[in-house]
Amino acid sequence: MSVKTTKNLGIAWMFVVLMMFSGLAGCLGGDDTSEEDKKVEQKTINIAGSSTVFPVASAWGQSFSEANPEYVVNVAGGGSGAGASKVCSTDSDSVNIGDMSRDWKSSEATKGDDGYTFACESSDVTVTQLIVAIDGLSVVVKKGGAADQCISSMGGLSMAQLRWMYSDWTEADLEADGLNMSSVTPDNDNDGVREWSDLSSGCGDSEIKLWGADSDSGTYEYFGEQVFCKSCFADAEPVSESFDVARGYQNSADDNQIVNGITGDENAIGYFGYAYYEENENVLSVAAIANNDTHGVEDAGGAVTPDATTVADGSYAPLSRYIYMNVNNDDWDLVKSFIEYGFSEAGMEHVMDVGYVALPQSMIDDMVSRIGGNTYTAVVSGCTDSGADNYDPSANTDDGSCKTTATSGTINIAGSSTVFPVASAWGQAFSAANSGFTVTVAGGGSGAGASKVCSTDTDSVHIGDMSRGWKSSEATVGTDGYTYDCVDSDVTVTQLIVAIDGLSVVVKKGGAADQCISSMGGLSMAQLRWMYSDWTEAELEADGLIMSSVTPGNDNDGVREWSDLSTSSACGDAEIKLWGADSDSGTYEYFGEQVFCKSCFADAEPVSESFDVARGYQNSADDNQIVNGITGDENAIGYFGYAYYEENENVLSVAAIANNDTHGVEDAGGAVTPDATTVADGSYAPLSRYIYMNVNNGDWDLVRSFIEYGFSEAGMEHVMDVGYVALPESMLEEMRARIG
Repeated sequence: MSVKTTKNLGIAWMFVVLMMFSGLAGCLGGDDTSEEDKKVEQKTINIAGSSTVFPVASAWGQSFSEANPEYVVNVAGGGSGAGASKVCSTDSDSVNIGDMSRDWKSSEATKGDDGYTFACESSDVTVTQLIVAIDGLSVVVKKGGAADQCISSMGGLSMAQLRWMYSDWTEADLEADGLNMSSVTPDNDNDGVREWSDLSSGCGDSEIKLWGADSDSGTYEYFGEQVFCKSCFADAEPVSESFDVARGYQNSADDNQIVNGITGDENAIGYFGYAYYEENENVLSVAAIANNDTHGVEDAGGAVTPDATTVADGSYAPLSRYIYMNVNNDDWDLVKSFIEYGFSEAGMEHVMDVGYVALPQSMIDDMVSRIGGNTYTAVVSGCTDSGADNYDPSANTDDGSCKTTATSGTINIAGSSTVFPVASAWGQAFSAANSGFTVTVAGGGSGAGASKVCSTDTDSVHIGDMSRGWKSSEATVGTDGYTYDCVDSDVTVTQLIVAIDGLSVVVKKGGAADQCISSMGGLSMAQLRWMYSDWTEAELEADGLIMSSVTPGNDNDGVREWSDLSTSSACGDAEIKLWGADSDSGTYEYFGEQVFCKSCFADAEPVSESFDVARGYQNSADDNQIVNGITGDENAIGYFGYAYYEENENVLSVAAIANNDTHGVEDAGGAVTPDATTVADGSYAPLSRYIYMNVNNGDWDLVRSFIEYGFSEAGMEHVMDVGYVALPESMLEEMRARIG
């Protein structure tokens, strides 16, 4: 089974869309469900593959399941290669629909006479290929950065210049293959380094840093097919021209990682589907492309910027492309209504909403005519078993396609973004080993984790993730210290510690803030409070802060600047820009509880000290947005769980923290950097914390084996793999004893 994970804006590399079927409320204790409703069986459509098709599949799945609550639509990534292999699979990893951003390879499937039915090479499965949208593969750079200024000054880039940038061929090889190098790189200094200044005298002499998709992705293959020598990359055996890994081509299956890489380096360039550019157009610029394979853009002219019009009419060439869903022909009875929804007016509106171009009506008509699929053989199609879900009374020969919906165990988890990586890793491994289970993991914050595990409505979950303890307004704790009675329902839950986290304070690697903090040896808790608090400096001093120590370089201009923290020239006089979690997050609450006045923030009614929104505190439930905000501003500072720092340590630096509430770090000393050792032994104080899963006690029969897996040796290895600290054996034994 696939793991279904959801997270706001991105995420992680695998993402899932879920809507629960309406009968769940009755199963969890509601008395309103009719006997007829109780008989409705859950139907699960599993989709996996291309990250480019992912937004379309997710949007269709969410809206379709909202309108058809008996359906669950699971959407996972993995790349076009995974989409091809999983829709062709007859094992437990099989899916009903494989997403691809490229056509089929001859090594994967053979095309039928109709041009859209494919026979898998690795199995007896046949699939129907459906075009679902039109995409414009987009070449992007950091907005306002050096690369952006360079490309803007030239009016774009040509296909020949993209080839020169990305190719692992020498310049001599490229020239021998037809590139006019005096036009492609008119200012080449011939130093062997491919620099922006080689393209134009108006560009800086920094090396071009390359980002893009990984080799499992259809985007990787499509871009390479269009950019490189046509007989040297596409289906070549062996490939003789490819992406220049030796010069540092950085690749990822997760488009959010590519965004982070590019926004963290103003000399970087990358590519992905237009939808991901549109989602990140506040931090990225897209390049106009001239369809010329031999000359530079200034000689070629005619560069075209991708947008809905240029992608649809084909003028954005050759980087416009179709993207596909491929349906297992045995699964049409299950997926037919979903596909019909996709090609409806509402479905095409979703295509446009996520940033792609909708199909013209003539193409929609063609795709709709493919619904139901064709077969390669003369065997009479249809299921003759009247008890099957897909019984066809007109069929006179059973083709073996009869299906009866099986009852499967679906474990639903939601809540803290901090716990999200642990839950996702456990869920993926557990469902891979136990094919009868589907594990869905959604975000929403600790508040959502608390409310959903306590809910008896259709939004309820079996496990609520939290990065903080329970509030008295949410639940009351029992005498054992870990059983909680929900305030708003009769649900009781068991609290389980699943990992140890070190809340990490981060800045852009190598930026002004990084240099300042490094020169001081870190920051103190008092200095963090001064940065984030909405109290005046006079109020902070009255509450115990020694301001002459906290801000020894303060110029008293009313602006909280990096130069206020130190007299060192390493700290510039730029204003400190604040980033962090939003108010629904346990991370927001934990950080505030540790940093601010203890009687003024934590459970205070009303809160009298909080984050300084008036000075521009930027907050998000999506840690990737926080990463983008910080890497886009060298004077920014932010905080989140250690796992997200570790995931982005190539573009972020983490601050050592001194556990001193009154003085600055240079007087306090003893600043500690978070890592596995300091978080585990408690020396990284006070920002070390436990993170939790909370199990609805009515659901233990369903989730018991999942939780047991989590507290196994393999489960703790996943905790460490995602960047947190595993529990010691004594604590593991205590958690196992809580399993109901």
